[in-house]
Amino acid sequence: MRGVVLKQEVRGPAPMSYKCGVFVNHNYKLIFIRNRKAASTTVLDTFKVACKSQSKLLCMRPYDAAEMEKAGVTHDEMWRTYYVVSSTRNPWARAASGYDYTQDRWPTKSGVCGAVPFRQFCADPYLMGKMANLFRCGTQGSFRGDDAWAYDFYHVEPAHHCMTDASGLGLSVDYLIRYEHLHQDFAALIDIINARRDPKLPAIRGGKIRWMKQGVHVQAARNLTGGASIWQEDAAALVSADRHAVRYRNCGMACVRDIAKFFAEDVKIMRMQVPQNAPKE
Repeated sequence: MRGVVLKQEVRGPAPMSYKCGVFVNHNYKLIFIRNRKAASTTVLDTFKVACKSQSKLLCMRPYDAAEMEKAGVTHDEMWRTYYVVSSTRNPWARAASGYDYTQDRWPTKSGVCGAVPFRQFCADPYLMGKMANLFRCGTQGSFRGDDAWAYDFYHVEPAHHCMTDASGLGLSVDYLIRYEHLHQDFAALIDIINARRDPKLPAIRGGKIRWMKQGVHVQAARNLTGGASIWQEDAAALVSADRHAVRYRNCGMACVRDIAKFFAEDVKIMRMQVPQNAPKE
């Protein structure tokens, strides 16, 4: 679409469409960097519940310079001494999830804004944002705020921008919560925070994490198991992964390789291996 509309090919990686979501707790000296489509809403909601049920000292708030100054720390000191956490997800599953999420929320689903073939999306995941803006597929009044234009971009764009330092070579996070192992990793994070906390602060009590923004397919699978009686919350990741895997099997290795190229830096950071051949039937 770049070639058709702009009549030119733009070289190099695209800049971020929107600022990184940075949340801070100055009491426990904790920073959480939000990555879309990687259970970040679930993580923040878990802290919100703890803030309400355990202690106001556990509240995570969007980064604010005034709050930082009030806490008596400088910007550099905060990033150097606070424990920095983020969440991550298999790039192929994250891409497919972003494809579903953005398109499902388009208020216009006909004409040029009709179903976008997954193969076309894999060739250029930014296609969703381009169509949303160029043809107003998704920037109508159903999206709130000044970031409406970026909505369909930041739900598919690579996450490495918000997880690396200024050089782009080293990780800026101390701990990554894996979407596929949310409960296990979050429980380990609580232990780390409690070990690092000021002894005067109350220990954080672990609790059940409930996946937020479960898609219709996850909800359907949950209902088939009888709901809360035998459903394991981590199964949400498995249901999503299986559904996305079907898309890639139908699309073929070209889609797998295109997404690997688009998320090359994410794949490198997570030390993942790119599949070389299609699986045998």
